[in-house]
Amino acid sequence: MVDETADAKSSCNAAGAACQDSGTLGGIALCQVAVTLTLASGRGHALIDRALYLPPACAADDEHRELAGIPDEVSFATKPELADELNIIRFGNSQAVADGGLAWSADGSQLFAVLEYFDVNTGTFTFSLQVIDQPTLTRSILSLSGPSTADITKSVALTGNLALSTGVAPPAGTPITVTRSPAGSTPTKNFTVATAANGGFTVQDTPPTLGKYTYTVSYSGARRSRRPRPRTPCPLSGYLPR
Repeated sequence: MVDETADAKSSCNAAGAACQDSGTLGGIALCQVAVTLTLASGRGHALIDRALYLPPACAADDEHRELAGIPDEVSFATKPELADELNIIRFGNSQAVADGGLAWSADGSQLFAVLEYFDVNTGTFTFSLQVIDQPTLTRSILSLSGPSTADITKSVALTGNLALSTGVAPPAGTPITVTRSPAGSTPTKNFTVATAANGGFTVQDTPPTLGKYTYTVSYSGARRSRRPRPRTPCPLSGYLPR
């Protein structure tokens, strides 16, 4: 999964730092922007690679390049061009991960990669298997909050946030499930929403009857094999209007 994220800066001294648009920061801001490649599945997220975006003005500014220590061989590249480079995971000897060639072990302790090597002299591919023990995993941090009481005739707004331990927001549009459960009973309703660019999300609900409810939030990456935080409950007591 390819996305971009930004890191706010207080000056233009950092490589690629400039006033540029950032969904992470909510608009035009002085920041660095990175293009990231993440392995995402129902079992969690793992950051594979990232590349710093160098805006055209920074790439052409010799003073900025010298101050920030940008190597001479680094030139301007568009974000799609950076993403294309990230799509090739190198393991040496011009080997790259084959399409669909990544898979987790059953217990999540190993990552298997099928590598391909193209021989330009013969025009043929050869394949090999790389086993990565104890790969670095990304921990998810999921929260949900709302009012402690509500009028059963009015809509209630529950707000939450999904963050990753890398400090990078998850890809915008990540699906989140919020489940409403009456006290001492089985769940009665599921809500599915998508995260914004900053990882935030909002659910609107109207309690159907007088009573106490608990709202539980989860997402497809929240599996114990990926060491996320547990499902987050949000208690709510309904009351009748006067």
